[in-house]
Amino acid sequence: MNQLLLLDWLTYHNLPFNLVNSERFRRLLLYNNPSLQEGQIPSDRTLVNLLTTEYNRARGPVHALLQRARSMIHFTFDGWTSRQNASFLGINAHFIDRDWKQWRILLALPALRKRHTGAALADEVADTICAFGLQDRIGYYTLDNATNNDTAMEALAAEFDFDWDERRIRCAPHFLNLAVRAMMYGSKRDNFAELLAHWGDKDFMTEEDEQRQLSDAINELRTDDDFGVPSMEEDFELETAPEESQDQCPAPEIVNAEKVDKYRKFGPFGKLHNIGIALRTSSQLLEDFYEAQRQTAPTEPVLAWVQNVCTRWQSDEAMASRALQKRSALNRMLSIIEERWVSQGGKEKDRPAILKEKLSLEEWKVVAAVQKILQPFKVASKQLQGEGISGKRSTSGGFDEYFQVVEMLLDHLELAVQGVIIEENDDHIMEEVHLFDDMDAKTRRLLKIYIKLGWKKLNEYYGKLTSTAYIAAVVFHPCSVANNINKGIAIRA
Repeated sequence: MNQLLLLDWLTYHNLPFNLVNSERFRRLLLYNNPSLQEGQIPSDRTLVNLLTTEYNRARGPVHALLQRARSMIHFTFDGWTSRQNASFLGINAHFIDRDWKQWRILLALPALRKRHTGAALADEVADTICAFGLQDRIGYYTLDNATNNDTAMEALAAEFDFDWDERRIRCAPHFLNLAVRAMMYGSKRDNFAELLAHWGDKDFMTEEDEQRQLSDAINELRTDDDFGVPSMEEDFELETAPEESQDQCPAPEIVNAEKVDKYRKFGPFGKLHNIGIALRTSSQLLEDFYEAQRQTAPTEPVLAWVQNVCTRWQSDEAMASRALQKRSALNRMLSIIEERWVSQGGKEKDRPAILKEKLSLEEWKVVAAVQKILQPFKVASKQLQGEGISGKRSTSGGFDEYFQVVEMLLDHLELAVQGVIIEENDDHIMEEVHLFDDMDAKTRRLLKIYIKLGWKKLNEYYGKLTSTAYIAAVVFHPCSVANNINKGIAIRA
C-alpha cells in the first residue's frame, strides 16, 4: 500500500499515529483492498520513522529553493498547543521564487520544553535560520504583539545584526483583536466602573463639552497592550491557544470563585462570559437553559451557548449574537434558577452565583449596540485575512490594505461615539442607525467609553504602522504604480 498517502492523511488532519494500530481501522483497509496483506499495513512507529525520513529528504530541495529565492526570506512564528498540552513553535518562511511564485513553507516545528520566554523562542528561530543558511537573507518578521515576541526580536536582531523595530511587522488580526477587546472589556488596570464614576453622573451643558470630558478621561488611562478579560494564562509569555479550543484558555473551576468575580467587573460582556462558564460547568444549569428555550420559543430549535475564546474577538461577537438571539430564554433561565432557590429556602449563602450575572435592561442595550458596532470589524478581518495573494476576493490581506482598512475603522468609531453608524438594510441600501435611542444618560456615556477605548487602542497601533515595508507596499503596489503612470500620461497630454 502507499504509506505516504496514509502518512499525508494522518498529518493533514492532525490524527494520532496509533490510529493505524486499531483493529477496526486495519479491518477496514483489508476489506477495501482484498490484495492487501496484514503485514503490509504499517505500524505507528513505522509511520513516525517515515515522517522523519520524508522531512530530511525534503530539507535539501527546500534549502535550494530558499537559496534561489528572488526576495529576502521573511518569517512568521507562533506557538501551538496539542490536545495533550504539548507546546510547539511553528516557524514559517515566506518568499518569492525565481518564477515569481509566492511561497509559504513551514521550516520547523520544534517542541517548546522550556518556559516560553523571548530568549527561548529566539534560540529556536535562530537555529532554524542557520540550519537553512539564511543568515544573510533575513527580511521581515510578522508576529503578534506578545511581550516575549519583542524580547525574541531583540535577541534575533543582536545575533543577526538588524534593526528589530524596523523589521517587526504587526499582525493585523491580532491588533484588531486587541482593539475590539479593549472596546468590550477595557483595560485590566482601568475598569469601566471607575471611569464612569469619574464623570458618568456629571451634567454637561453641551454635547461638545461631554465629548471633551470623555476624551480627557480616556486619555488619563495608562497605555496597556494587554487589554481584555484576565485569564489563567496571563503568567505565560506565549499565547499557544488553538483557535477552536476554549480549553486552552482555562476558566475558573468554581462559578462563584474569586477569579470569576474579576471577570464580572468588566461589564455586560464579562457577565455573558461568566454565564457561559456556569453552563459549561453545570449540567443542571445547562438543562435549565435548554428548558427555558423550550418554554419561551417552543417552535424554534434549541441552541447551545456560544462561549468566547480569549484569542479570538469574533467569538465575543458570536457570544453576543447568541445571547441577543436567546435573550428571552436567558431571562427565563435565571427566573427558573431563582424560583428553585427560593423554593429551597432562599438563604443568601445558598444563592446561586449565576444570578449575579443577570444583565440589566441598560446592559442589554449596550450589548446590542456593541454587536452592531462590531460588524465592520468582521468585514475588515476578512479583508485582512490571507497571504497577500490575489484571488477571487477583492482583497488579499496585503500590507497595502492595512492603512485604508484601519482608517475606515477609526472613522467608523469616531462616528459611533456620536451615536451613529452606517449599516446596510434588508434592501441593501446604506442607512444611518442611531445607537443611543432610548438610552439613559449614564448608559449612553458608558457606551461611549466602550467606543473610545476601542478607538484609543486601534489608533495606537495605527501609529505603529511606520515600517518601510508598509510604505513600500503602498507605493510600489502594481496598481498604484500603474495609476501614477496613467496620471502622468494624462498630465503630459
